[in-house]
Amino acid sequence: MSRGGKRKGSGAKQKEFKKIKVGQFCEKIHRAKLKENYQLKLNKKTENTEKLEEQVRTIPVKDRKAWLQADEDGYLDHLENFYEALRKDQGLLDKSNKLIDLFDAKEITKEKLDQELEYLEPTKLISIKSKKPSRKEILRLAAEKFNLSEHTVDKYWKYYRKLEKTI
Repeated sequence: MSRGGKRKGSGAKQKEFKKIKVGQFCEKIHRAKLKENYQLKLNKKTENTEKLEEQVRTIPVKDRKAWLQADEDGYLDHLENFYEALRKDQGLLDKSNKLIDLFDAKEITKEKLDQELEYLEPTKLISIKSKKPSRKEILRLAAEKFNLSEHTVDKYWKYYRKLEKTI
């Protein structure tokens, strides 16, 4: 059963509103999945340091000045633990332990050990590259919801993105 002629532009015309609605739905899912992937990566990369920060937040504000100046279990101990947690989060602890093992086995010199350990200082900034969500999965979800083919949903999504750029 044919739905239109073979000429360019012939055939049943879809409503503009439907294209926007489908494209918007796809974009909304895409952004939500991006955010979810980012949050998962962030939680994984800051797992150990987050625990320490929660401990600090439990100290009442009025007691924090004394905590900063305390010798035992004070700020300096926390800072040392924090740097160790950063090393764990960034995977540097294993590397430094391997270097120390090599030094103990007399496979590297003290100068080489110090030089290598200097490069293994943790950074306080992290970069997170979150995985892009599967376009096919989003198209399948939208196709099911709107009772359209995946190809049509893909065209509508591309149309919506093009429209979004012009606005």
